[in-house]
Amino acid sequence: MCLHPSSEANERDKKVFVVPRGDLEKVDEEDETSFEEKCETWRQKVRGCCQDQPPTKQQQRLLTTWGERLDVEEGLPHAEYPRPAMVRDEEDWVCLNGFWQYAVKRIEKGSPPRKFDGDILVPFPIESALSGVERRITKDDFLWYRRTFSLPKNFSRKTSRLLLHFGAVDWQAIIFINGQAVGEHSGGYDPFEFDITRFLNHSGTAQQEVVVRVYDPTDEGIQPRGKQCSDPFTSKRVVAPLGMWYTPNSGIWQTVWLESVPKEAYIHKCRIIPNVDANTVTVTASVRQEVFKRNHGLFVRVTFQGEVVGFASGSTHYPVEVKLSESHKTKLWTPGTPHLYDVEIYLHDSIIPKSSNNHVDVVRSYTAMRKISVGEDVNGVKRLQLNNKNLFQYGILDQGWWPDGLYTPPSEEALAFDIQSAKDFGFNVIRKHAKVESDRFYHLCDKLGIMVWQDMPSSSGVYMWSPDGAHDFREGVKSPETASGFVGELKGVVKGLYNFPSVVAWIPFNEGWGQFSTEDIFAWLSSYDPQRLAWVSGGNDFGNGAAFDRHVYPGPSFVRLEECRASVLGEFGGNGFSIPGHAWGGGEGEEGGQGA
Repeated sequence: MCLHPSSEANERDKKVFVVPRGDLEKVDEEDETSFEEKCETWRQKVRGCCQDQPPTKQQQRLLTTWGERLDVEEGLPHAEYPRPAMVRDEEDWVCLNGFWQYAVKRIEKGSPPRKFDGDILVPFPIESALSGVERRITKDDFLWYRRTFSLPKNFSRKTSRLLLHFGAVDWQAIIFINGQAVGEHSGGYDPFEFDITRFLNHSGTAQQEVVVRVYDPTDEGIQPRGKQCSDPFTSKRVVAPLGMWYTPNSGIWQTVWLESVPKEAYIHKCRIIPNVDANTVTVTASVRQEVFKRNHGLFVRVTFQGEVVGFASGSTHYPVEVKLSESHKTKLWTPGTPHLYDVEIYLHDSIIPKSSNNHVDVVRSYTAMRKISVGEDVNGVKRLQLNNKNLFQYGILDQGWWPDGLYTPPSEEALAFDIQSAKDFGFNVIRKHAKVESDRFYHLCDKLGIMVWQDMPSSSGVYMWSPDGAHDFREGVKSPETASGFVGELKGVVKGLYNFPSVVAWIPFNEGWGQFSTEDIFAWLSSYDPQRLAWVSGGNDFGNGAAFDRHVYPGPSFVRLEECRASVLGEFGGNGFSIPGHAWGGGEGEEGGQGA
């Protein structure tokens, strides 16, 4: 299979059910429900009660502490800046989270609905309690969203362009602005955006309309979906979780936001590589321009706690290497000392700018001086190393499901509590299992100091696997469109998380689920991101990657040593402890069993 296509076109988009690019039918009625009425309806659905009345047992949802505290009238959910590794000014962005109209229609009726079913609280998936809907989507449905918005204060049609960002939408989405289809995206775990400038209505104070159509067949489709399962554990209202399988998540499940950028040219993406051995920070930026020019340049400044420790300039066509000052004692990032360096990237008209003055665009990011590698201990045993020192990595298998928000945590505070709790228990690693989180999660890991082994969620399919390695060097075969979808989404995930220092390892396959073209995929990972490690977790092992990884339940058990790779016990335990009378739904325990 080809992992290096000659075109940047998204092959995953070819599978989207396309609506003709014409005007959408006008909605019969504008949404006249007041914000207060929306809040009260949401409160009754989520908490099963009015504001001053306690819910009955039949009405009660399993809410977290943060879900119980969530008050839409006090502010938008997840209103924090959604892209902390590439920040523009506060006036340049608008959060579109909050109440949207929604409708669920059969796919035979491919045209947009004239009437909507009600309101949904974005960014919570429609199956979740916190969405205010808690409704299942099937392979025979389209999920529609609609809302209106005003242009950002800093936006000027003469000097600005407007981007519409989606943190994540599961799975296939078509976006319409003011009745016109502006773009399509397939992939439930990677962010995407569209330039919507030419679709805007500039007549007076006109409101802009955004409509989103989503298709998500979960495990009846071909897409990566991790632990989401719709069959056979189903109910009429919502999918019932069982054992290691969990309720599906459909539609918008991360922040939706607007960003105003300079019209002439702007920094679209940046790639930051710290080098502990050379004491450098290298920045590569991709630039989008209204009219192509060859004379744009970059000025990069690195600071630590407000002190400038290095700067450099260069062309936008090449990496810009910043050598940290010899007078500065480099602060290495570790779980115990999570030091971060601020990185400012300025775009200029001159090809080699000498300062940050008179820039066309600027973004602010950060990095950490940290190195992850494999080395030998005093006995010649291969070990995982951080900053050239052996470090025993000990962590949790974090699957990132919330009882009230499912894929979407109820708040940033909840995320921070989860990460800090892992640290408080003595762990220094989170293996993010079969799920990809929002950028805010990895930003918190960077700040709080915990390493992340990042899984790629598996796609559907039946594959042979055995914990003792009986099926090593064996893999499945995928259709071209399934393979293309997986590889495209894997690339989107890796590129999206590239600048977060806490991410130290990629795990593209787990226990043989959906495993295919292993050698090709590892060749691409090692080529695109040589600063991180990669390996297969639990099998099927192909003798490549940085580690030999086995799963032992309940364990723990010894994993054999290898000459060229570290040895990892990727999973063990899985023990549950169910307390009678405290199990949700009346059961006596799930995976692991009562009293295990």
